[in-house]
Amino acid sequence: MHYQENNLFKEFISKAQSHKANKLPFVLYQLPNQKLVKGVFQDNANLNYTSTFVESGFVFSPFKSDNAILLYSDHIDEVPYKSKTIIYNKSTIDFKEDSSTYMNLVNKAISKIENGVLEKVVVSRKIETTTTKDEFQLFEALLDNYINAFKYLWYHPKIGMWL
Repeated sequence: MHYQENNLFKEFISKAQSHKANKLPFVLYQLPNQKLVKGVFQDNANLNYTSTFVESGFVFSPFKSDNAILLYSDHIDEVPYKSKTIIYNKSTIDFKEDSSTYMNLVNKAISKIENGVLEKVVVSRKIETTTTKDEFQLFEALLDNYINAFKYLWYHPKIGMWL
């Protein structure tokens, strides 16, 4: 594996790989501009929901959903992570639409928020690509390339994986 030469981080990733192999839920995440990567590990494959948000764990939910998924925090780990200096080569991605179409959509969303039509909106586009990296290597790439963002790798055997 090509994970960073950091034994604590390798052990952390290994724990998550073991959870996945045993079909047990987990989430790895890093808050913006932080050096620690945290992991929440659930010891059973139960699919838990919350609407009160009083339980301890990690909530995974669509915006304004009454059925938020809750990973119980049976084990919580955190390890330091030092990002490598990466220069992301955007020219390798072939966008199906030009940037002016996307920017028009962003401007329309901003206008609707300013006019009170929308409270919150996420403007995104789908990019399909192939890779030889596994999900853990992709998570590490997120850690290296998006220091100012919230990064996560979320897995539940009954739902799937989100990165």
